[in-house]
Amino acid sequence: MTRMPEYSPEVQWRYRFEPEDGGTRVTKSYLMVRPITRPGWIIVSGFGKDRNRAKTLHEGMEQSLQRLRAVAEAEHAGRSRSR
Repeated sequence: MTRMPEYSPEVQWRYRFEPEDGGTRVTKSYLMVRPITRPGWIIVSGFGKDRNRAKTLHEGMEQSLQRLRAVAEAEHAGRSRSR
């Protein structure tokens, strides 16, 4: 268990993997278990620099999925070459 300050949100991140057209569809989502407090927003927004936190989160999710795809494709290519 991770200790979190009272102002921090509690978020559950999820990945769902589903076969699709010879590949795998990966869906990343999150559930806000405990919302962030006003002081928490101030801190995570860089003291007001990030005006659209939802957009920032979605961009981060997209980056994570692209990295996951790159790793999966590289591993698949490596297995294909070793056959």
